[in-house]
Amino acid sequence: MYAVENIKLIMPTLGYKVFGPVKKSMSAQSSNPHSVAPSSGTYSANEPTLLHLAGKKAQAKGYLKDDGSFVVLKGSTFCSEETKSCQGFLKERRAELLNLKQVVNGKLIQ
Repeated sequence: MYAVENIKLIMPTLGYKVFGPVKKSMSAQSSNPHSVAPSSGTYSANEPTLLHLAGKKAQAKGYLKDDGSFVVLKGSTFCSEETKSCQGFLKERRAELLNLKQVVNGKLIQ
């Protein structure tokens, strides 16, 4: 069962909508759609699983939304230097965030 839960989490982040979105009742939805409950380590339709990324020059937290999009949380950091292997869409997104002044010293402020 653990493998199925991981597949449900990973596939949408790769762009494959293999499983339909989880439908929630109005009472189960939070009044703040961007609030994140503490991660319990298990998948729940009512609370997003908080994911962590840690690298040499990056520390980030975020969660997957029901529509397959991914939300990176305020305070997450990324390396300010681009590598040769950096994908074009990531370069564009990085430039967009910098132009909108949503990144200060490599840290997301929003």
